[in-house]
Amino acid sequence: MENDFRKQSEWFITVGGKLTTADTITESGNYTYIYFSYTHSTKTVQIKSTHAAPEFLSSFIMSLLIMATLLATLLATARNRVKMKKHA
Repeated sequence: MENDFRKQSEWFITVGGKLTTADTITESGNYTYIYFSYTHSTKTVQIKSTHAAPEFLSSFIMSLLIMATLLATLLATARNRVKMKKHA
């Protein structure tokens, strides 16, 4: 599946806002190496692809964390209520 990702992707390299072409693009295992030439300076280099690797969204992970915390709080509260009823 990862090879399908690479075959479908196109790479866009900009140096200082100007589009640059890659000299070579090499694939090795899970990595892609992109070699290109430019004059060294303080310009910003951006490398973009037409496809993105899927990842968990931070909002999704945060929602799971909040739900787990809420569930733990509810369980602890219910457990305390049961203990209080037994002692009353």
